[in-house]
Amino acid sequence: MLIVAAIALLSSVTGIPNRFALDDVSLIQDNARVHGLGGILDILTRAYWPPPFRPDLYRPAATLLHALQYTFGGGSPLAFHLVSVALYAGACVAVLHLAMRVLPRTAALAAAALFAAHPVHVEAVAEAVNQGELIVGLIAAVMTVIYLDARRAAPGGRPAPSTWIALACLYALAAASKENGFVLPGLLVAVEWCLVRDARSPRERVRALAPGFAALALVGVALLAVRTAVLSGDVVGAYTATALTGLSFGGRALTMLSVVPIWARLMLWPAHLQSDYSPNEVVASAGWGAAEAGGAAILLVVLAVALLARRRSPLVTFGIAWFGIMIFPVSNLLVPTSIVVAERVLFVPSAGFLLAVAGGAMAVASAWTARPVWLDPVVRTAAMALVGLGVGRSAARQPVWHDSARLARQTEIDAPRSLFVRQAHRDALAQLTAAYAERIAAAAEKWPIRNEFATLLRYMREDSLAAEQMRLSLEEHPEQPGLRAVLSDSLRGSASHGPNH
Repeated sequence: MLIVAAIALLSSVTGIPNRFALDDVSLIQDNARVHGLGGILDILTRAYWPPPFRPDLYRPAATLLHALQYTFGGGSPLAFHLVSVALYAGACVAVLHLAMRVLPRTAALAAAALFAAHPVHVEAVAEAVNQGELIVGLIAAVMTVIYLDARRAAPGGRPAPSTWIALACLYALAAASKENGFVLPGLLVAVEWCLVRDARSPRERVRALAPGFAALALVGVALLAVRTAVLSGDVVGAYTATALTGLSFGGRALTMLSVVPIWARLMLWPAHLQSDYSPNEVVASAGWGAAEAGGAAILLVVLAVALLARRRSPLVTFGIAWFGIMIFPVSNLLVPTSIVVAERVLFVPSAGFLLAVAGGAMAVASAWTARPVWLDPVVRTAAMALVGLGVGRSAARQPVWHDSARLARQTEIDAPRSLFVRQAHRDALAQLTAAYAERIAAAAEKWPIRNEFATLLRYMREDSLAAEQMRLSLEEHPEQPGLRAVLSDSLRGSASHGPNH
């Protein structure tokens, strides 16, 4: 347990000094509703996004947690980042406890360690407003453990009423923290289908368990009704992503097929990460192409593996089911949402992915009776190497979320085609230009300020504008030999970047 918690800490500790970034600014720093505990009624009866924003989403538990952190932490980002890291470590330990119930100890530790080190989790941990994602992940693992233990303790009976009450309370907390919490009962159905051995007929099992699942369904319906009422009848409760606007079910399904390879890459090799997948990075599918065919092929293979493995390696089937259930809210199949791709929403599904991988590895190992003696040490070494790579990538990525400006600069590199990134770049450039124009106009000696402005422009990859400021600086103060060399570099950079820079 301590090993997994330590890996989670090493993967995220570099983000603790971060400030507020991106949505943190609107939802925490500038949101008077969470600047104390006097706004609890507003938190319970208003949308997640405060005015002047469109009243989207309803996450009272997550918002109340923000208010508590702001109150006891004095509004410091440090308090939020410490809580996020603690929630992350807790979720990783909970995944370990789940893995230890379905895997041998060493394999369970490997799966949980890889989960704790996985770089795709950085966004969920680094941005304070994503604590709802961490809460749902923690509760998903805890609910699964509670249900699995209860069913194994009474394989021919039913969980005690106290067990269902605990599950209902946890379910309500998860659903009030983030929308993907609403599908958590699906994980318990997957446990029953894949991991519980019960000699009774399916009809008898359904009859015995129906009251408990009906209670969970009642909690979900009640929370959905409250959410819909708060959002003035808007069941979806979120705007539609630009790439999905105006698409029929078929168009959405085709577009999401092109997203499946992105999910697969982020699960298997998350070397490249980006905070934005907006239009121009992911666009609506105009027809059947390579990306859509690749997505369909991946889905067909995964479905075939899930069906074939159910009897011989049920953990593989369970892990695949976990991934499918937890990704479904943002699959855009039932309703269009504001998300086409986002790394934070892969946090909870990734637990299922790693359980499936571990289950598959154990199935292969048990079937390979004549495997060479050197294979096990090689596999352990490879697993430790992957954990090390994951920790290193995660720790290096966390500081990218230090503040909105640093994140925007990195996103220009990570997602250069994003329309949102380009607009943010134009806005930032306009603000910077206006500010320095005032400073230059008021200064007696203008050339030092021009040099400072040019440095920032180069940092934004606006080499041609930087070169112009350096030329003016040299006209005003020619004795700057070092600046001439920098000007030469900027001119070369301007030529290589093209007219947009």
